[in-house]
Amino acid sequence: MALAAVFFCGGLATFLGLSPLLAGVAAGFAIVNRDRRDVRAFRALNDFEPPLYGIFFALAGAQLHLRELIAAGVLGLIFVVLRAAGKYFGARLGALSAGVDPKRASLLGLGLMPQAGLAIGLAYLVRQDPALAEIRTLIINLVLSSVVINELAGAPLTRLMLVWSGESGDGARREDQETPAEAEGGSFGGIDVVSWTWPKLEPPPHTGGSVIVGVSHPRTAAGLTRIGVLLARNYEARPMAVHVATADTPSNFWDSSEDLDAVMLFRLADAEAESLGYPLDTEVEFANEEAHGLLRLAEETDAQAIVVGHPLSRRVARFGRMVDHLAAEALCPVVVVRFVGPLHTERILVPLSCAEDCMIVHPIVAALGGVKEHEITLLRLMPAECRSEELRLAETETEQCMSCEQMPGTYVSEAVPAESRVHAILEAAENHDIIVMASSGHRGLRRAFFGSLAEDVALQTPIPMIMVAGGLESRTIEEATASMRDV
Repeated sequence: MALAAVFFCGGLATFLGLSPLLAGVAAGFAIVNRDRRDVRAFRALNDFEPPLYGIFFALAGAQLHLRELIAAGVLGLIFVVLRAAGKYFGARLGALSAGVDPKRASLLGLGLMPQAGLAIGLAYLVRQDPALAEIRTLIINLVLSSVVINELAGAPLTRLMLVWSGESGDGARREDQETPAEAEGGSFGGIDVVSWTWPKLEPPPHTGGSVIVGVSHPRTAAGLTRIGVLLARNYEARPMAVHVATADTPSNFWDSSEDLDAVMLFRLADAEAESLGYPLDTEVEFANEEAHGLLRLAEETDAQAIVVGHPLSRRVARFGRMVDHLAAEALCPVVVVRFVGPLHTERILVPLSCAEDCMIVHPIVAALGGVKEHEITLLRLMPAECRSEELRLAETETEQCMSCEQMPGTYVSEAVPAESRVHAILEAAENHDIIVMASSGHRGLRRAFFGSLAEDVALQTPIPMIMVAGGLESRTIEEATASMRDV
């Protein structure tokens, strides 16, 4: 019925001498903006979209002729440049006249560069006008080629505009932007490492390997040490607080004030480890970059995990590159801790995008839940169109995975159809103390296009969060083999 209604609308518009394309746009606009909004017709059409789009663009591509493209090369370039200039300066002028901040007004035009497929449909209308018979082939090729160029360049430019303006879903900002609230204590208030009230932990008689804790800021040293000690207990390894110094030579480091900063960091870390009943090793590593120093020490000490803190401000671009480097080179998991508000671990939320995430996050959840009784919620994120049978199957699959991994504490499995994964996680986080989540394996260009769900959540969550990246569990067999071969 929905498809028949679309065809009827287009046919009626053609019979009345109107544009079938604009008639369809007007019909959709009217339906969506009714007070009794009912989008079931649109959902029914979703199943027909892929083949219709395929036919539409295949027919469009069949109209591209190489000779006409070459002939219209200069004209096409002028068309693309003038269109981009008009979009950019027009949007900037309109934004300035509306009182928008000049910096944001300059970015607004970048989001208007993509060219919708409607332009292809309008170009096809040229074929129906006999007066344009002599130049219709040139016009069609000109429009189609500009659509291809604008679609290729438009999507990255739009994402760039959203990120730079601070309007993206992850709330990312430029590295040089930092609000006063962030400078004083992060985006969501100060960091509070709740005192350890449970019985002190007992180190195993024999340990193997280490858990490296990168300490670089006095406000996160204690919290990172607590996570590192719990991981060391789970791995039966020794925790090691590491400060990477970037001085040219060790003598320059010890003769400067940096050595006093390192001593203060180690005192904070050692006090936290002592409150948990664990001994703590300390080490100063010299390297040009923090990632290089951590990786070198991880190899020397047979590290089972590397723990680092997420930046207190939202200057995450450089930090993201460091984590990517660690995750790509380290054989052990890289644990990134985002501190927001009080650090509690009694109620743990574990969002899972797929069943494989269970294996990645299990050591972290086992380390947190292995002390006293914890409530663990396994939140399986499913597509919005999933049926109830698929949701129950996903819950069963997750429970079986956790049973095989011997998850400690009391856990429940819940599969939810999520139209917005970020909002589904944030909504569930309201009833929990901490989030543990596997980070996306996308790096470089793939991350620029696909993003990272874990990072999006980390920048919006009102509670502490632990992200797990890297490690052999998160890699393909080929990647893991290559990493071990390099070692």
